[in-house]
Amino acid sequence: QWQYIFGEREHGGYYDVPQVTTDAEVIITDPPAGHPLITQILLDHALEMSTDPADEVVFVIAHGPVHDEENQAQLVVMAGQAKRIQELGGFSRVEGVTLQDDATVAVRAANVVKLRQKIEAAIADDKRVLIVADLLAARSIQWKIETDLAGLDYQFSVKGTTMHRNFKEWFQETVSAALK
Repeated sequence: QWQYIFGEREHGGYYDVPQVTTDAEVIITDPPAGHPLITQILLDHALEMSTDPADEVVFVIAHGPVHDEENQAQLVVMAGQAKRIQELGGFSRVEGVTLQDDATVAVRAANVVKLRQKIEAAIADDKRVLIVADLLAARSIQWKIETDLAGLDYQFSVKGTTMHRNFKEWFQETVSAALK
């Protein structure tokens, strides 16, 4: 989205908003997704709910880009993150999921159906389901997720990544690296 706003790409990631023209140097860094400090945040949020990791399936849910190519790229990053969370936490399975919240109603609805099916399959396999939000804010789309998953048995950490001490460390590390 920021790349679009500053004229570095043709379309916005979420919304096409007015672009900014400036003579100032603008440095756009990589997003937090996939960074080890963010992985640790998500792991900590899952472990806060966990009672028996070997019998639990964790779904890491992210907002997700509108465009399919960008969404597939994010899912690849999330798969690596999920693998690390599974290894570090000892969970039965961990999977990253995007809802593509700002995409068309049909695209988002299809993603919700897939997520519900995955949760139902985990429950049918006698696994306890934990959901962590890979979202910055504590209450962004979490309420939609709770509505989407109504009637299913799961535990949900609605905490945003900014609420964890590692987020400040990620921010400082990212800015320092960008300014070098």
